[in-house]
Amino acid sequence: MLQKPEVYQLISDSLFYAPESIAKVDYLNRLAKKNRIINTSLSFNIAQLSRTVAEKINYIKGKAKAIHLMGSISKFGDNYDKASEYLFEALKIREDIDDKIGIAATTIMLGNMFYQVNEFRKARYYFQRTLDIGLEIDNIAFSISALNSLARLAYATKEKEAAFELFYRAEELGLKNKSHGLADTYHNLGRVLISENKYQEAIEKLEISKGIYESINKKDGIAGTFNALAKALILWNKDLDKAKDYALQGLGIAQVLKVEIIEQEALQILAEISAQQGNYEKAFHFSALGKKLLDNRLDKQLAAATFENQSKYELQQKKEMLIHKETSLRQKDAQLHKQSRVIFILSILGLTILGVVLWSKLRFQEKTNAILEKKNADLANSNVALERFAYVASHDLKEPLRTIGSFSSLLKRRYSGQLDRNADEYIDYIFEGANKMHALLEDLLAYSRLVHKKEIAVTKVDLNSTLDNINKLLSKSIDDRQAKVEIGELPTIESNPVLMHQLFQNLVANAIKFNDKQLPQVKVTCAEALDKHLFSIQDNGIGIESEYHDKIFGVFQRLEKTQYKGTGIGLAICKKIVEQHNGEIWLDSEFGKGTTFYFTLPKVSN
Repeated sequence: MLQKPEVYQLISDSLFYAPESIAKVDYLNRLAKKNRIINTSLSFNIAQLSRTVAEKINYIKGKAKAIHLMGSISKFGDNYDKASEYLFEALKIREDIDDKIGIAATTIMLGNMFYQVNEFRKARYYFQRTLDIGLEIDNIAFSISALNSLARLAYATKEKEAAFELFYRAEELGLKNKSHGLADTYHNLGRVLISENKYQEAIEKLEISKGIYESINKKDGIAGTFNALAKALILWNKDLDKAKDYALQGLGIAQVLKVEIIEQEALQILAEISAQQGNYEKAFHFSALGKKLLDNRLDKQLAAATFENQSKYELQQKKEMLIHKETSLRQKDAQLHKQSRVIFILSILGLTILGVVLWSKLRFQEKTNAILEKKNADLANSNVALERFAYVASHDLKEPLRTIGSFSSLLKRRYSGQLDRNADEYIDYIFEGANKMHALLEDLLAYSRLVHKKEIAVTKVDLNSTLDNINKLLSKSIDDRQAKVEIGELPTIESNPVLMHQLFQNLVANAIKFNDKQLPQVKVTCAEALDKHLFSIQDNGIGIESEYHDKIFGVFQRLEKTQYKGTGIGLAICKKIVEQHNGEIWLDSEFGKGTTFYFTLPKVSN
């Protein structure tokens, strides 16, 4: 329980002893949030008190806020186990009452926590969830915060293009709405630009960030930005004295706020500046202080983990003691009863258990049937929705694309050379973009049809004839690239002729297209494998790095987006065709030397 002397300077007597009320819970939550940097222990106790009061008056929203703050304060103190426990508890309550702003606040914090421990997949899930809610309820602050977090995560996972696109989306949203969230955007973008060695541009963004932080008096943001500015100047080899001044200011603010992460970064920067200036004594001094801070943080984490493990151990001991006592009492009680009484009780118990089991089984079967019926209905509704999507993709979406393509073609024919060179280039961009989108919709529609096709019509298909037709269709590409396509003896199988044509054409066309050799070579063969045919399509093309072997069969997975055209759906279609014929598809590739796609198809049945 929170004692009055601990909070005498923070809480007035009248409020501290006031009756439990919603206003009191809200005030305590604000107080805990306000002082969480100055005194984490005190803030945690205030949040606990707020939770207790909220539970007494059944104020669910206030209780969730208090638990969220307990998680936030635990995270600030590097106790991630407790932080996650409180945050997930708060999230469950907020989901139950559909508190969207509260859900967004908790999911962004969970995302940041998982990001800091390199759990990037979980972090991306919670960041994206925050963004979806922010856009749904038109909350600019959460939307910008989520975009910034997704951008940092994309950069950390080497998705640079996506990272900068997300940063610019956040910047555009912030400028449009004059949001203070721009401070975080420019701060994070500045740090990324430092990593990209774009120091001048980084400093410009960081200066803007610092100005916004100062206008809203966000001191931890100011301190972090001072550190980033100092780091940029050091790496740029510009004005070490100014860099030192920035780092000292960042250190001073961090020490007042007791933000050890920012303080440690400032000490590391000052150690590096001192070393570059030849003052190794100061460099050692700053390094030692930084190490001491790091050791202190690790000690806190270890102490928290030790305390938690000790508590679990003691709780387990108490449970075992109670079980032991209960067992002893049962044994003594059993000895006092006569054998006939025991048999009677056991008989009654057995009949009762049997009845309960039969009743439970019946109830379970009824619930299972109800769940299956609901899932079947949901699946049917989902299929209907997807069929509607396919209709929109094939009609409603293609119509405006045809209009764009037609008019851009008309502009190109009539006005090419009459406007300036930029105008001709822009018209080409429009025309090319419309064609790309049309191809993408066609492939997406084809994939959608495959996904929802329950049964396929099969007949005997001579694959030698199929490959002859494909060679004729691809003859221009083969001649233009001077490609050599070798086709071995292929079997006749039971399959869908249209899908087989699409499967082999996609794979052979890819083997020719994704090839940087002067004389592309493609080899199609088939081998016997028990009750299946094992097909292989080998090329000497650009190859695929091993880390992408599983991803390449996903929708929209294009590894090379600049030199080679495509929609990123072709291999996903191939995989779906093979699976619908009860086969498997995989690849073996060496980057720069070529790729072999393997797949199996069943033999003709007797």
